[in-house]
Amino acid sequence: MYVLDRLQRVMNAAARMLCGAGKYSHVTGLIRDHWLPVAQRIQFKLCLMMYKAMHGLAPAYLSELCASFCAKGRTQSSARGDLVVQRTRTKFGGRAFVVTGPAAWNRLPCSVRNSPSLDSLKTALTTFFFTPDI
Repeated sequence: MYVLDRLQRVMNAAARMLCGAGKYSHVTGLIRDHWLPVAQRIQFKLCLMMYKAMHGLAPAYLSELCASFCAKGRTQSSARGDLVVQRTRTKFGGRAFVVTGPAAWNRLPCSVRNSPSLDSLKTALTTFFFTPDI
């Protein structure tokens, strides 16, 4: 999280500079409507790459990593279209695309996952990430 915090501070400084705010001005109001926080931006990009991989818009080596969830019988996971999240033994392995991509995709609501086109997915993801948790 240390690296994400540093990236967030850089983004906050950029927002202050672009908006002409003072060095110690609070940036939440400046960036809330236009920029996603760094952690959410990473999730946005992961979900976008997963969509591309599943629809043949990404390189073949990424598409091969994204296996659909195939369970015997009828399960909630297979009905929702969840993807397999690989298990790893190390913390470093848990950062791999084969783990983080499907995990991020599985957290999305079905209405976002079932977007018919890349443009509609981008719109749905933006709406999903900018909607505050109530």
